[in-house]
Amino acid sequence: MERPDGRDQHVGGSDDGELIRLSLDDPSVFGELFERHATKVQSYLRTRVPDVVADDLLAQTFVTAFERRDGFRADASSALPWLLGIATNLARGHWRTEARRTSLTARLSGRREVSLEGHYEIDAVLARVDSPHTRAVIGESLARLRPAERDVLMLSAWEGLKNPEIAEALGIPVGTVKSRLSRARAAVATSLSDLTEGTWNA
Repeated sequence: MERPDGRDQHVGGSDDGELIRLSLDDPSVFGELFERHATKVQSYLRTRVPDVVADDLLAQTFVTAFERRDGFRADASSALPWLLGIATNLARGHWRTEARRTSLTARLSGRREVSLEGHYEIDAVLARVDSPHTRAVIGESLARLRPAERDVLMLSAWEGLKNPEIAEALGIPVGTVKSRLSRARAAVATSLSDLTEGTWNA
């Protein structure tokens, strides 16, 4: 049975895992995955890179996912953690390229090198916070985090992923996610004593 848009009815009702399996025989089905998750992935990317770059990386995320779809875990019902993991790696690649460019410019001009990645991510997070005082405290706390700790915190606090989903997204053990998240939360909680404890819980 076809839906009004011409796709099979069972495609619209399938979970992501089934959808990806169907796309192995019918690549056009993969477009449904974009419809389901593009907005969420784009929102996440815009906390990691400038908007114009995020739009480009959004397309790259789904192209990469399509090319790697035969490796998607057969028992996974949601593809969102997988997609966010691809997006994270692409964002990291963007900043590595920018770091090389900035480093070269700095060496040629004799200026001190500046890390752009952390500053941009922190600015993007602070844009969501209303209180000027809280913005200042959060900014200072996030600036002290290692990039790997900031990854897990943003996937947890801002994207709402659980520890196993973060582990899947980043390709690391759940225990590593827990330890990084614990350190990140502790650093932020130390500075944000005025925020409720539940704010940073997964």
